Amino acid sequence: MKHHYVMGVDFGTTGVKCVILDLSGNVLGTGYEPAPTTFPRPGWAEIDPNMVTERTLQAAKKALEQSKIDPADLLGISSSSICSSIVPMDKNGDYIYPFIPWNDTRCYEVFDFMRDCMAKAGDSELDDYFFTGYGLQGNCTLPSMIWLQKNEPEIYERTDKFINAQSVITRAFTGGDYFDDEPGITFSKLADVQTLTYSPERAERYGFDFGKMPEVRKTCEKAGVVSAEAAQKTGLLAGTPVFVGAGDVMCATVGAGVAEDGVGCVVVGTGGNVNAYSS
Repeated sequence: MKHHYVMGVDFGTTGVKCVILDLSGNVLGTGYEPAPTTFPRPGWAEIDPNMVTERTLQAAKKALEQSKIDPADLLGISSSSICSSIVPMDKNGDYIYPFIPWNDTRCYEVFDFMRDCMAKAGDSELDDYFFTGYGLQGNCTLPSMIWLQKNEPEIYERTDKFINAQSVITRAFTGGDYFDDEPGITFSKLADVQTLTYSPERAERYGFDFGKMPEVRKTCEKAGVVSAEAAQKTGLLAGTPVFVGAGDVMCATVGAGVAEDGVGCVVVGTGGNVNAYSS
């Protein structure tokens, strides 16, 4: 009888964990590698995306070896990751600046500029909140991207796409192919929270180039396949499907059974969230 398995990968604020499970949810193998956040200045937080790439593959290798499964029986790989985190990538697919993660606060410097832009567009902060689902706060990515535009203009100009955290995990396995996840675009403060669609007009009001935002797919869609290089480093089979994935908070909330009105949960990691379902 042929067995089938899946691999889940989680990239958090402190490291990367890979787990191999059977289709009943039994854990067969795990692998963990630290990928620590650094704090180069007061209020700043950064993570090296190239380190995350290598640690992801190392953790996957450990999980696969511990599981003792045949890699040909692995149906696919998907990931969850820290939310509200971005890394600039150039047109060659190289990361040209560290991750700016959710707990970085340098972007507070641009809040007054953003308030002025909202006012010129005829919106209050409350109007903007109801549309985007986020107030002016550090754990959305647009303020960080605007901060780079104003303070690191060379980096901003070289940036082809600002990609999110699980796209870095996806690219670790595929060697390049990726999509940002549909639910995760709400963290950008450039999307309609009700329809989960980008609003390029939101970028225009801040003078931000919307073309720097990546293509989006649903969480369950295929993003690519394991590359020959990743297969060599991990023992995985080249061509194994890799799926888009989603943010850690979304995945944890669904995993806790929050899928109907009146149900909620508390998710606690390096940070904490209170989440509820609403139809």
